[in-house]
Amino acid sequence: NNNENPTSGQTTSTLDTSTVPTSSTVPAQTETTTNGVNMVTVPSVVGFSEADALISLNQMNLGITVTGRESSDTIEAGKIIRQEVEAGTSIARNSTIGVVVSTGPEKFSMLDVSGKTEQSAIAALKDKELEVTSEYIYSDEIEKGIVISSNPTPNTMIMKKDKVTITVSM
Repeated sequence: NNNENPTSGQTTSTLDTSTVPTSSTVPAQTETTTNGVNMVTVPSVVGFSEADALISLNQMNLGITVTGRESSDTIEAGKIIRQEVEAGTSIARNSTIGVVVSTGPEKFSMLDVSGKTEQSAIAALKDKELEVTSEYIYSDEIEKGIVISSNPTPNTMIMKKDKVTITVSM
């Protein structure tokens, strides 16, 4: 009996690997067996949303657990910053991959720069990577060159690259 006769009732088939193309369009082997354990190759989910990472890992018979959340200046909130098992690693099927999810850029309290000189206020704000603009108003009570107020006001939650306007006595 040969495999070319569909009416033979035989369900055994073989794959002639000499005809398998070797171009990069053929997906890499993603499941193997080691000591009786089905192994899968971990895909990269860095940069994925939690939902997309779940789908990608589930397709490989892997689970996902969020092991941490942290701020990132480069990866937007809700996206995976890193995974605890490196992409390309072979692990047991049905394993769970831990991931760390971005909360976006770090937020911090606006500094209180009122009463400082304009130069020291600008230096302190630029040290926090804020964009600073100065406005000037006349004041009988506050010495020339001293910061009267800021917008946003002190203790407002802000993040790097936010715009800050300081009002300076002239």
